[in-house]
Amino acid sequence: GNVLKFMGDGLLAIFTLDETSKAHMAALEAVTALRQQFDEINKRRRADGLTQTGLKISLHSGDVLYGNIGAQHRLDFTVIGPAVNTTARILDMCSNVDQDIVISANVAEPAMGKRKDLVSLGQYRLRGVSDRLELFTLD
Repeated sequence: GNVLKFMGDGLLAIFTLDETSKAHMAALEAVTALRQQFDEINKRRRADGLTQTGLKISLHSGDVLYGNIGAQHRLDFTVIGPAVNTTARILDMCSNVDQDIVISANVAEPAMGKRKDLVSLGQYRLRGVSDRLELFTLD
């Protein structure tokens, strides 16, 4: 994947879908590694009496438009489209379902036979998203 931009204390990363199943697996592996690294860092910080930090991650796939978007004096290289909106709504669900990682069925289902740690959280209607989505997390 590629980090597209930093936004405050968050970031937006995209994975190219030349081969969808490989991109989904790469995203899932990146998220798993990131969570493990956060756990290790927080364990050391806790032992040193320092504050720890959390993370919230959403994964979704779909068609997007990307490039320089904006006006002549204020361009932003970004992605736009319904898949971006859906990803943001899935991120909002992290708090609602008390999970640090929430994944759409688009990303989870192709990996179900290869990843035993994918767990369904159920189906949800998300604000601004027309279809009900099944959401997953990593156990």
